[in-house]
Amino acid sequence: MVRQSARSMRFSAYLRARSAGFTIVELLSVLTLVAILATIAVGTSNRVAESRRVKQATSDVLEMQSLIDDYILANDELPATLATAGAGSFVDPWDQSYRYLPFTTPEAVNNARKDRFLHPLNTYYDLYSIGPDGATSANISAGVSKDDVVRANDGAFVGPASAY
Repeated sequence: MVRQSARSMRFSAYLRARSAGFTIVELLSVLTLVAILATIAVGTSNRVAESRRVKQATSDVLEMQSLIDDYILANDELPATLATAGAGSFVDPWDQSYRYLPFTTPEAVNNARKDRFLHPLNTYYDLYSIGPDGATSANISAGVSKDDVVRANDGAFVGPASAY
């Protein structure tokens, strides 16, 4: 059996100790990779949550439209408010009240929501959510209105104003 010298044994111990840990470059590389993956995951999660809110608002608008249509059939007139139609308790996913504008006066008709060609979106009433930013404009092609969830073409379209 060959005996190792004391120097050789110390060098072997040094190599074992040196190879047992990570270098600072390796640690920084791993941390950078983890940070990039976390950023991607958070961004995806936010988009999925916002998509879910838009779908909920779309569903709410369709349900309120049905309640308004039932009220019109029963009373032969537009309800004055959402509460009159039985939809007063609805709140959009961004904790804002839904907006309802019946076109029962010339002033109301002038305040109707309009598309990019300045044509009214609906014939009898507007129903919409002002979206996550809490701001809106009568023209849905305006920047602040693009995130609104709107009812257009008398209910043939319900969804984000940006998709109309």
